Amino acid sequence: LIACQSVAVTQENNRATLTTYPPNWVQNKPVSAIYYYGIGNADLANPDYQLLAKEEAIADIASEISVTISSNSLLHQFENDLGLRETYRNNIQARTSKEIEGHEQEDNWSGPKQYWTLYRLSKTEYNNRKKQKKEQALSKGLEAYQLAMQQLKTSPASAFSNLCRCLSSIEDYLNVDTYVSINDSSINLAGQCYKEIEYLVTQLNIDVPTQVTRPKRNESPLFVKAVFNANKTPFINLPVSINDGYNEIQKVVPSNGVLQLSPSELDVTSKLITIEPEFKDLNSTESVF
Repeated sequence: LIACQSVAVTQENNRATLTTYPPNWVQNKPVSAIYYYGIGNADLANPDYQLLAKEEAIADIASEISVTISSNSLLHQFENDLGLRETYRNNIQARTSKEIEGHEQEDNWSGPKQYWTLYRLSKTEYNNRKKQKKEQALSKGLEAYQLAMQQLKTSPASAFSNLCRCLSSIEDYLNVDTYVSINDSSINLAGQCYKEIEYLVTQLNIDVPTQVTRPKRNESPLFVKAVFNANKTPFINLPVSINDGYNEIQKVVPSNGVLQLSPSELDVTSKLITIEPEFKDLNSTESVF
């Protein structure tokens, strides 16, 4: 019996432990219709070898879970943007690795220098949890979307922020359909949300009155209007960057929609003053969109 065993000896709790030859799964990962499997290993010399091996096994499980792109999904609209789609896939797999629940260790083995571990995850349990999380995410996203629709006419900047919050809530599901029921109808939440964001951006108008008389330095300020074209209301609370070619300042559109550019802040007599909306400042999320 001893002759059939490895001569590898490890020191554990001050006791020498004789180990056997590696089990088959070390070289051949199991394939199953019931479980996802993941294998991890780490050097026994590392004091955290068990944790490191476990993390590697969980990451291996995550790599087994494919990220497909449905034809009804928002991500499908960007089928020509391979960089975005690849970034999305990588982000989802990285997040999946961190958030996988219900995994269990099936086996482990210690060789002369390395520790190996085998973890598994029930496909049924994973799919049930994913479905539950998707429902929760859609509910949260729908709440933000409905709030944005209420704000659209009175506070388009706030509506933009909530639309971004909606997309962030359902970001893990932008590769699949995101249909929800609203007002006795069904909408693809991600697609509709993105459509409204595009609409908001196109409806912004930065207006410099055509009859304006350019002020002289150190005299009158220059006034510029930010208007939401859909209903001709002020695009209040919108952050903007203003550049006179030498200096740049940031302002937020006030309640009357009129930006006051003071000679003390920048050269209002400059031949070219650039005003750019900073929509990114309204997005407090880390969405890839």
